[in-house]
Amino acid sequence: SFTVEVICKPASDGADKVLIAKGDYQFALKTNSSKQLEFFAYYNNNWKSVTAKKPDNWVGNWHQVVATYDKGAIKIYCDDRKRKRKYNHCIQQRSTGSRMQC
Repeated sequence: SFTVEVICKPASDGADKVLIAKGDYQFALKTNSSKQLEFFAYYNNNWKSVTAKKPDNWVGNWHQVVATYDKGAIKIYCDDRKRKRKYNHCIQQRSTGSRMQC
């Protein structure tokens, strides 16, 4: 299992903005083309993902965005609130600790 965390203050509500990522075939936490938060991880030639609505005050405010993978459960939290969770098949465990601003 692993967790990634980003502290960010978005300047726009744009789509496809990467908050944090590792490699081409590992994981990413980003906004998608529907302007939602999306967390995905790659395992066994497949992407496992979950999407969640961004907070209404997304632009111009500081936010803590956390994504977790634990025993098949993929979750997104924003500002200490669980936004969405999805259960998937096991993905390869990766250990990382990153903190950055966007």
